[in-house]
Amino acid sequence: MTSNPLGNSELHVSSLGFGAWPIGGTTYGDISRNEGQQAIGRYLDLGGRHIDTARGYRTSESIIGDVLSANNLRSEIVLASKTKANTPGEMRLDLENTLRELKTEYVDIYYLHQPPADPKERDIAIAAMSQFRTEGKIRVIGASINGPNVTAETEQMCRDYIACGQIGAIQLIFSIFRQRLRNILPLAKEKGVGIIGRTALESGFLTGKYSTGCRFPAGDHRNRWPSAQRDHIMESVSQVHQLLKEASYSAEILQAAIRFAVDEPGIDTVILGAKNSLQSEQTFRLDQIPPIPESLRQQLIASFDRQDTLYNLP
Repeated sequence: MTSNPLGNSELHVSSLGFGAWPIGGTTYGDISRNEGQQAIGRYLDLGGRHIDTARGYRTSESIIGDVLSANNLRSEIVLASKTKANTPGEMRLDLENTLRELKTEYVDIYYLHQPPADPKERDIAIAAMSQFRTEGKIRVIGASINGPNVTAETEQMCRDYIACGQIGAIQLIFSIFRQRLRNILPLAKEKGVGIIGRTALESGFLTGKYSTGCRFPAGDHRNRWPSAQRDHIMESVSQVHQLLKEASYSAEILQAAIRFAVDEPGIDTVILGAKNSLQSEQTFRLDQIPPIPESLRQQLIASFDRQDTLYNLP
């Protein structure tokens, strides 16, 4: 895995980051602490050094804290977390709890998890973040731009947070199926703001594991999409399969989806989830994923760059 500078910050991030949402055990079914620890451990074995979690990811912060402290790896890791709070007092409480769970004195990136659109609320939240940075408890202020819908309002929020001049990192949705926020990347580069891509595998739909008619157990967040919409998504997945086949691309659809996001100019790192060591092995072997030929890349762009609404919730 290569290491890339994150915007104009002093941080360097692995090209693939470990996204800890699944190991928290709230949205992809029950996952044991041992499975979560093994997933992180395999990611670290493969050379990954960027771990992304959040206060809202249930037990994930404590699982990460246990792994890093047991292996004395904190100083080697770019560690990111998030708060859904927008008021200074609640944000501070979240941060103190995060630091305790992660067994660390600071986080490298601290995101507003649902950043407010209102300018006054935004300024209050960022002022609190700036104070945390002054205290040495965070290094880079980030905004994790709201999903799952990607709309004109989503794009404008990215622009507004970059324009405020206080943000060092923006986390945004980017995948084969959702390319609208490509428009943000040149602006972020111009302003020295790092870009962290997420949802490259579209909640697992782009792994190749599912087909039309797929159903998910109770509690799985993918049930947010009505069954008819899930079937429509899987039809688009079939289109991707066909394009890869016609281009004689040797990798699987999961690998193509990862490579598509990682190789997008302007994206510094892409965070991906894994529930166990096997999934980490399948997901984080970037060295084994061949580059997408430019002709195929252009076909994927042309076929899906107007389909951002595919994943928008009703």
